[in-house]
Amino acid sequence: MADSLADSLGVVRVLAVAAADSTLRALADVDAERGFELELRAGDWWVRAFRDADRNRGWERESERASELVRVRIEPAGTTEVQLVLRREPGGP
Repeated sequence: MADSLADSLGVVRVLAVAAADSTLRALADVDAERGFELELRAGDWWVRAFRDADRNRGWERESERASELVRVRIEPAGTTEVQLVLRREPGGP
């Protein structure tokens, strides 16, 4: 996880949503070494990092910066590494 914004407000979190069932979600905090770990079922997942400025554990599209949305395939009993980068939105503050 890389943060190109060098912003200390809020908590950086990673949200994963199952591609086949959006009610299946997982959330993890990014640690001091900029790492995170999620345990996900096998299948396709949409993953993004975001800075949770209000610390409500949910991403606010209009006010909280986020990484690009990445589709990840999780194999049974497998591990996958994902690199996410928080970036300032074009035209944003």
